[in-house]
Amino acid sequence: MSPRNPERRFPTNHRVHAGLLMLSVSLLLSACAGPDSVREPAAATPEPAWAPVVAESDASKDVLIVVEAEDAKVEERASLPARIVDVGWRPDPVIPSAVRFGSGDLRLLLLGVIHGNEDELDPSFLDAWLREAPLGASDIAEIAYVPVVNPSGARHGSRYNSRGVDVNRNFPASNFRPSVRNGRAPLSEPESRAIARLIESFDPDVIVAFHSTRSGPFVNFDGPAETEAIAFAEAAQRTDARWRVVPNYTNPPGSLGSWAGLDIGIPVLTIEFDRGQDHESAAAAAVAGIIALIRE
Repeated sequence: MSPRNPERRFPTNHRVHAGLLMLSVSLLLSACAGPDSVREPAAATPEPAWAPVVAESDASKDVLIVVEAEDAKVEERASLPARIVDVGWRPDPVIPSAVRFGSGDLRLLLLGVIHGNEDELDPSFLDAWLREAPLGASDIAEIAYVPVVNPSGARHGSRYNSRGVDVNRNFPASNFRPSVRNGRAPLSEPESRAIARLIESFDPDVIVAFHSTRSGPFVNFDGPAETEAIAFAEAAQRTDARWRVVPNYTNPPGSLGSWAGLDIGIPVLTIEFDRGQDHESAAAAAVAGIIALIRE
């Protein structure tokens, strides 16, 4: 696909800030309700062994901190620059972390395990990408990859985060509806806030969110992403002939697709693996699809 449009400006500050304002009002109302309404914080649970390392950060700021770190594995790969970046914001262990690599004009944001029970694409995808990425890919695209958006859900094999909220219903979309599962306000959850800040700062040309369903594998899209969806599905068909594009699959309230795709206009691909698909074949399909996006 074409490199990013330099004239495009990320138009979401008002939505992100509005979501944070609604959250502040909700917290104020909760505080006025009295001590009986305050829940005790859940006991900390160790991160799984495969979780990526979160960068050091300033927990007093609601922003993502970017630091650079050398990585010998990346340095060995001619198709990538000799650096890897960790992205993180950590007032507590549930905030997702990410790696960022490449230096091209095209920016791709990859989001894995938004629902903790949909881990078909695990962090080993990065190893597969480092093996398979074509020479020169880093000169075309810069990729930010969040392997596990919902680490607390992944830890317990749950769709929801540790507060019982569906992270993919908590974005500040125009169709957001407060509820127990959606959250009391847009961006009430640390995971959705971290991803919203990453989208704002990284300003991606395409967002690819990895999920799974029993009717997979297929590609759904929101916003101006039909061309990208077709390219991804056709490339993934080389690993599994069942891959296809399913337009208008669903636009649930507060979802990433509803917010970033329909409200903002960023092309958003929702990759639905077959539920229970093995990690190796999921990674192969994802790598093929991402390469197709870079070449499109």
